Amino acid sequence: MKVMNNLESLNLIQFYLKENKNPSTNILWGEISSLILLKKGEEAFSRLNSILEVIKKSKTTSQEEVGKICLINLLIFTTFKLNFNTEKFLHLILSPNLYNTAQNYCPHLIKYIIVCFLLNCNPCYEHKIRELVAEDYNRSADPVCLFMRNLFFQNNSNIIKNQIQAVQILIQSDFYLKNFESQIMKSLYEQVIKLNSRIYNVINVLNLGVTLGIPKEKAIQELDAFISKKNLLVKQENDLYFIKNEVEENLNLKFETEIQEIIHKEKSLKSLMVTN
Repeated sequence: MKVMNNLESLNLIQFYLKENKNPSTNILWGEISSLILLKKGEEAFSRLNSILEVIKKSKTTSQEEVGKICLINLLIFTTFKLNFNTEKFLHLILSPNLYNTAQNYCPHLIKYIIVCFLLNCNPCYEHKIRELVAEDYNRSADPVCLFMRNLFFQNNSNIIKNQIQAVQILIQSDFYLKNFESQIMKSLYEQVIKLNSRIYNVINVLNLGVTLGIPKEKAIQELDAFISKKNLLVKQENDLYFIKNEVEENLNLKFETEIQEIIHKEKSLKSLMVTN
């Protein structure tokens, strides 16, 4: 499957409007189209949110699904070309109203949902993205889906470099993604570093560079940026970064504090006994 081009998207919307005999609905779609042409992204997005309620009142299930597919295509266009608000996009596209349609009828568009998740970095959406990638297992050989599937379920570091390169090639030729290449690539690196920091207590920057397919100096930059962003506790020895688990560190500190309090109480008690 491939992303619909502008003409195909318009043809689908025209088909939907011909089937839908409600004049007020047609006017609303026309208003959205005019706002998109005028590049008023925020207003267009708010109308798209409103029209979902109208689509849900369609007379037949097939008409409703076609309407939702049209809506998803316009959501993607509005988000990537006019109003790059990943939070609003994810909130709407991953809602029960559109999630099933995207999953069942638009597997070729799933990469855009994943990219928005990567750039948004809101962990509350991770469960849905995992579910989406897992369900798409047998249907999509899309590089973005393959990368996330490996990251979530396989963790095969030997193929990550090739997968990242495949994603970059896709981005450079994609109508929606090519303007976001640097941000997406940085997010891919961050996802790999985050996974490694969770699994291992130490990261070798030489190995990290090989895994990501970038020079050692670039790997150090990406790792330092991640450490600073996450405010991690790190001890560095040459090319090795020892990542300390923040939760464990806090628990150890709490335990040491409690031990010190007990020792202090014992000393106070002994001192009191000697005095008496």
